[in-house]
Amino acid sequence: MSVSTSGLPSGRADSVPVPHAQSAYANLRRSLVTWRVEPGQWLNEAQLQELSGFGRTPTREAVTRLISDDLLYVVPRNGYQVADISVDDTVALFDVFENIGFMIGATATGKVDDRTLTLLRGLAAGEPLGTDVDPVDATAATIAVLFEGVIGATGNPWLARVSARLFPHLQRLWVLLMAIDPPAEDKNAAGRVNGTAFRTMLSALELGEPEAAGELYRQFTTETRARTLDAVSRYEHRRSSRII
Repeated sequence: MSVSTSGLPSGRADSVPVPHAQSAYANLRRSLVTWRVEPGQWLNEAQLQELSGFGRTPTREAVTRLISDDLLYVVPRNGYQVADISVDDTVALFDVFENIGFMIGATATGKVDDRTLTLLRGLAAGEPLGTDVDPVDATAATIAVLFEGVIGATGNPWLARVSARLFPHLQRLWVLLMAIDPPAEDKNAAGRVNGTAFRTMLSALELGEPEAAGELYRQFTTETRARTLDAVSRYEHRRSSRII
């Protein structure tokens, strides 16, 4: 399965024909959700400018948005800290995601576009995202396409707003689950491990019967929750081992 990473900013200031603040935001956000910068890491203004690819003013505007997204925190006289990831925070995030899962499935079923369904069928089959692209970038781009396709199909602007608030945090966790956590010697491990959950998601979106689709989509969120918590727990263990 070939996945374009065009949905992710290139990181080059001269290749994104949008206002500089938006480009700076996109580049910084990409660095955070793809783990170029690890959770909990401290950054100063110079480092943020380097990551954004732009100067002080657009970078500061981008940082303000990332703080609003809860992806970055400012600590006076200490700099900026990337939002950390923990088992407790992941539990809280999935508590919300599971509760809106029924509504997503019930309102999107039978309405998702062919592009999104084709991508989802590949994930459900455990197909690799492609050998000619960075797997982390490919994973982040794939998740972005799925989010836009599924949430857009609901036609509910309030559900879209709530989901958009959750999305960058879910995206960061799913990049961990699908592209970073699997053993390096088994490049397709993520596809096999997560294929079952994506098959559940696909069934919900193709079903066309709102009540049953809602229950299936909620089942997808529950299945994903368990695997994500395992990945976060392993990440916390590895990080504590490095500190020790």
